[in-house]
Amino acid sequence: MSLQLSFRHMKPRDEVRRRVEALYAKLAAFLKETGARFPTPNPHYSEARHQRDQEWQRTKGIARLEKEHAAYLDPHYQPPGGWWQFRGK
Repeated sequence: MSLQLSFRHMKPRDEVRRRVEALYAKLAAFLKETGARFPTPNPHYSEARHQRDQEWQRTKGIARLEKEHAAYLDPHYQPPGGWWQFRGK
């Protein structure tokens, strides 16, 4: 038994392009009709701050989380506050 691929079901590129354009126009009309809101760029965004925050996460942030999560493995670990402190009182 051999596997034979058939591309007869595929449509010509121009027909696909026309279909995509028609669907895009239909979607755009629907979004306009429904008053859909679109995301806008953040005017306060700073690439320098983003890079600084990413660097902090890679260095100090991960180290802080690792230390915090290591404490969970301590046999004497007591979670801070919560409903379990008042249970049975």
